[in-house]
Amino acid sequence: MNNKLALERAERLIAPENNKGAVMLMDGRSPKVDGYPKGNWIGPTMYDHVEPGNSVYDEELFAPVFVAVRRESLSEAIEFVNNNKYGNGVAIFTRSGGHARKF
Repeated sequence: MNNKLALERAERLIAPENNKGAVMLMDGRSPKVDGYPKGNWIGPTMYDHVEPGNSVYDEELFAPVFVAVRRESLSEAIEFVNNNKYGNGVAIFTRSGGHARKF
């Protein structure tokens, strides 16, 4: 992260207590980087089953955080994405090539 304030914000947003119901698969908080003990480092973080109300969904993250939101249908997924005020880095993971192209 480019400074201590940015690091602290990212760590707060990815903290499990701010993401109730979501499943943290990888925790990138407080990595150790040899030779740089005072760096503002944050490692890759992954969350699954994210919903609105989770800070990793509601806030714009400028950190290496992957957020997975699951929806039952293509129309639900499109509606869900269109209702988010940010939309940075949106992708779809599906077994249907047609759904991927429409998305």
